[in-house]
Amino acid sequence: MAASLSFRTSVDPKDPHLKEVATFAVSEHNKKSGDNLKLQSIVKGYDENFGDFSQLKIYVTASDGPDNLETL
Repeated sequence: MAASLSFRTSVDPKDPHLKEVATFAVSEHNKKSGDNLKLQSIVKGYDENFGDFSQLKIYVTASDGPDNLETL
């Protein structure tokens, strides 16, 4: 059985496409949870490639009024 290799590269938090993805993720969270979070910033992100597929991980800060949250 061959070992599965993965490659992880950093992505630019200022990339407009990354902002679209993060905004979509916060919007979907709000729909499912009933929250009203607003995207504040993208802290960092990684693109992990596992050969046949890749996965984007984005760390963001969001707020709901005076409270700030940080999540993946």
